[in-house]
Amino acid sequence: MTTGLRLEGLAASLPQRWSVGRRKVPQSAEALFEALLARETGGWTLLDWLHVLRHKNRWDVAHASQADLSAEMIWRAAAQDVALRGQVLGRMIEGLCGGEGLAPSMVAACARIRPLASTEPLLQDIIAALAVVDREPQQVVALCMEHNRAPRALMARVGLPTDLSLLDHVEASIPGVMREHAREPAQARLAAQWLLMSLREAAESTQDRIAVGLLAELSATEAHALPDLCWWLGEIYGPEAPNSRWRVLSASAQKALRGWL
Repeated sequence: MTTGLRLEGLAASLPQRWSVGRRKVPQSAEALFEALLARETGGWTLLDWLHVLRHKNRWDVAHASQADLSAEMIWRAAAQDVALRGQVLGRMIEGLCGGEGLAPSMVAACARIRPLASTEPLLQDIIAALAVVDREPQQVVALCMEHNRAPRALMARVGLPTDLSLLDHVEASIPGVMREHAREPAQARLAAQWLLMSLREAAESTQDRIAVGLLAELSATEAHALPDLCWWLGEIYGPEAPNSRWRVLSASAQKALRGWL
């Protein structure tokens, strides 16, 4: 999967961007970083910025004392330039999905200074949550609940791709999140309503994964705190339901669902 140049609404194709700027080869990386630190980037095109991003990791090794400052300066420039922001975010997301991504100093600076917080606060919150998704996927789920969007719909809302591989990890965390909400009666109904909305929008394969996860994670007692969810599972997977997908459930999941119904 490629994500870096496919951020919908954030970045256009590189040839289009380059066509509006000068076509000469950019300066050396060393000269560009000197200009960046001297705040002499007024005449830069996107090609110059891309050259900086491409060499940032290597430059940081040789200039460790200036790695954080230069990263902050790039983010602040990106906050003011839609084209550059698209490229920076594209590379960051690509890194989170297993690609080359941004230099570590750039990822750390995004969390430290939150450069998009004043202009695009939801995007900033989503990027921050995605940056720790391998450890805390529930942060993305919490944002989804807060904004009443399914994970992929929330990405679309801020112009991020909806087919990011890391969203599989987010969706896999939903059963555990629902188990926690089932233990809090005041939160259980709202959480179930959010999940039902998300499931109705999801592909069948996603529905199946989440359903199996719910049946594995929640006890029958916990499930009964989420009656709307129990009803939906019965309608879609119940052994007697019309057009039931009962057959996609494992034997253990089928046994668990009988206890839910």
